[in-house]
Amino acid sequence: MALSKIQAESMNLADTYAFTGTVSGAGEPSDFVHISTSSGTSLNELEFTNFSTDYGMHILFFKDLYLSTDTDIRARFRTSAGRISSSSYNSSGQMMSSTGSATSGNVTGTNSFQIINAIDNNGSGEDIRSSFSIYIPQTSSGNNPSYYGHGYQQAHNGNRNTINFAGIHAGITDTVTGIYLYPSSGNFAQISVSLYGVKNA
Repeated sequence: MALSKIQAESMNLADTYAFTGTVSGAGEPSDFVHISTSSGTSLNELEFTNFSTDYGMHILFFKDLYLSTDTDIRARFRTSAGRISSSSYNSSGQMMSSTGSATSGNVTGTNSFQIINAIDNNGSGEDIRSSFSIYIPQTSSGNNPSYYGHGYQQAHNGNRNTINFAGIHAGITDTVTGIYLYPSSGNFAQISVSLYGVKNA
């Protein structure tokens, strides 16, 4: 069957068209994929169990975050064995305050990551939420998984901080299938987290 060329001005793209066969070149899938979003108030924990080896990187975007008490956020990796709580987590972080002061610290050999400490509990009615991103490379089986991240912290003392943090689990050699998040005390008074995947090259 001979092909017919249609002039662009002869088509109304506001109309609805039904195509059969395969249409290429329109709306090709992105390598950056939204997987899921979890949000809520007064949550004791938040967990993602849907990491996939289809992605070379998983990214968590946090927003609208404050806690019920002045405390920190903890995290544990998941594998096929479930949540990993062995004491082989090592993490470090640094904060730079809008006041010009800077602090840093690290913890080793603990049963969870300490991601950010002293998150605001909105006790003074600041109504300013913390927001940040966590990047988790999908390591090959046999390699220790790690994470790193950065963002904005509304601190419990009213300071506004830029934050950078990173960590590794020195004992996991299985593929990471998810992450478990919880405050060290109290709850997530408000939180929204979106999980994205970056496809393998």
